[in-house]
Amino acid sequence: MSSKVSVPNGGLVVVADYGKALLIRNNGSPITPELEVTEVLEAPDNPPSHEQGTDRPGRAAFGSHRSAVEQTDWHAVAGRRFIEKTVRALEKACAGGVEAVVLVAPPRALADFRDTIPAGLRSAVVAELDKDLTGLPVEDIARHLAV
Repeated sequence: MSSKVSVPNGGLVVVADYGKALLIRNNGSPITPELEVTEVLEAPDNPPSHEQGTDRPGRAAFGSHRSAVEQTDWHAVAGRRFIEKTVRALEKACAGGVEAVVLVAPPRALADFRDTIPAGLRSAVVAELDKDLTGLPVEDIARHLAV
């Protein structure tokens, strides 16, 4: 099965993970994409978990029983916030009438995109690619997308 996707002329490609997002417009055809980065978003530094919260999990009482409460995963919270920020930037980029959006992200980030994208924008998503391509140059990203 091929991982190639078709990005129409004028379509947007979002290449993201939890630390970086690229909004890329295809100025070429689906067969020979000419990708132009229109926006780069970077997540703020995220210190180690032990520097962000309490050192002991909280406790909860249920009748006569007491249980420890799982600690908050601050990195996951920051990651979801970054995905939300990326979706807001995508909404602004699509305000001019983009009809096709391709999401490229690792599987867990794709799930967070699906949970975050509003219904009006979700209808513009024509393809998803579950890969982490954020560290690649635009030319290599184009090779992953060319039909």
